[in-house]
Amino acid sequence: MALFDDLTKKAVKFTEKTIEKSSELAGTAKTKVSIKSTEADLFSAENPRIIVLNGNGKVGVAAYWKRFLQGKGFTNVVMADYKGEINDHTVVYVTAGGNAPKGVYDLFPNAEYREEGLDSADPNADTNVKIPDSQKKFDFYDVWILVGKDDALHD
Repeated sequence: MALFDDLTKKAVKFTEKTIEKSSELAGTAKTKVSIKSTEADLFSAENPRIIVLNGNGKVGVAAYWKRFLQGKGFTNVVMADYKGEINDHTVVYVTAGGNAPKGVYDLFPNAEYREEGLDSADPNADTNVKIPDSQKKFDFYDVWILVGKDDALHD
């Protein structure tokens, strides 16, 4: 009987230590999840479809901003050339009713923001936007970023 009691006590201690470790690990996991949640909240959990348009003709501008956005956690980012009229400032078109991330306004603080898609603002968007064949195309974009000269790469 003493052997049984001794084994029971050891089993209880082992179980208690296992529970403590599980709690510690759970706390760590919660912290990691909390950090990721905060970052995801900034950019919206719904994963918006974003198109970055290079309208200034400088090579690599859309590719740079695509990589920048992907580094911020966006995965549905497409780059393209824009042949329409542009100005010096970047213009961010946030489609009305679209799935725009909460933090999009922080990404380009000096940009002009419009609550419409570029396809609404530019009647020739179908011909002015040139998406390379290598890029995934979406039927709908939540955010259109027309990169102006101010946000182009500088030499």
